Amino acid sequence: KPAFAALPAVALLLASPRRWFAAALSRGIPDLSAAGLALYRVALAVALMAAILEYADLPDTPFPRELHRSYDWFANWDWVHALASHPAVEQWTTPVSLVLLGMFGAGLLARPSYLVFLCVLTAHVFVVLQHKSAHDWGLPLVTLWGLALVPWGDAPGVGTLTGRNPGQENYGFAVWFPGLMIGLAFAAAAVAKLDSSGIEWVTGGAVKYHFIEDAPSAPTDWGLAVAGNEAAAVAMSAGAIVVEALFILHIFFRSAWVRFMFAVPGLLLLVGFRVLQGVLWTQWWVLFLCFVRWQGVARRLFGRAGAAVPHRMALPLGPAPATVVAVLIAI
Repeated sequence: KPAFAALPAVALLLASPRRWFAAALSRGIPDLSAAGLALYRVALAVALMAAILEYADLPDTPFPRELHRSYDWFANWDWVHALASHPAVEQWTTPVSLVLLGMFGAGLLARPSYLVFLCVLTAHVFVVLQHKSAHDWGLPLVTLWGLALVPWGDAPGVGTLTGRNPGQENYGFAVWFPGLMIGLAFAAAAVAKLDSSGIEWVTGGAVKYHFIEDAPSAPTDWGLAVAGNEAAAVAMSAGAIVVEALFILHIFFRSAWVRFMFAVPGLLLLVGFRVLQGVLWTQWWVLFLCFVRWQGVARRLFGRAGAAVPHRMALPLGPAPATVVAVLIAI
């Protein structure tokens, strides 16, 4: 509720005529040329394809409505329940998503194909919510909707034929926004831990309880080893809080190397989830593609001229896009 109450203020700050707030944030947006955006688009498309294929695990039998588990307002629609009741929904959502992602990666009607893919993916996630939790898709889905503001068709590819001013802007928002959303999620997790247990979450080595609970699904017994060592449990609890609380600071740095230094502990956190608890959120890993030095790769492949960034651009936000971003951040 507090987050949604702050929506008008956030939207006004982002879209204010003087743009001082947006300009301040823009200082941390890294350089990204159209060539770099094209490389990132291809990698994002391929990674999302892999995530979609891995996530194809819905039952292929009818699922009566009385067994549906989610009645949250955003997923409680008749059409969602109708799809969830129908067997083998993934028989059409998966191939359609793969085709749309293929078009997106190739730059063929990149932005329209991306938007249609988001609609199909959103419907699919809503259906999943009727069967089980979709926590691993929550943040990625919201982030992907935020990336709908990116003019993907400007980047080289088949879509360049209809692109507008290819190579004439700084497209750094495309790699900056996912980092912002990951940082907000991590910071919210740190606040939730301290809000529920205070500093005792650290001094009591609270991670040991999670490691013990998830031990049956973990691929190693390292989590149990940590749980059995009080000092190690306290150290890992402190490390988790520090990483989650400070990760968001990277949004104020344009340097690719500084961003990379923030990304490493963030990735180690996800590695810890997998190795110590058996939790693999592939979709979250996909978001970390934003920390790859795409501009540096573009310069190596296409030279300085082909990967030039003519001028820096502030956050691409008018009143309507600013409101969209504010809503996504609140969610």
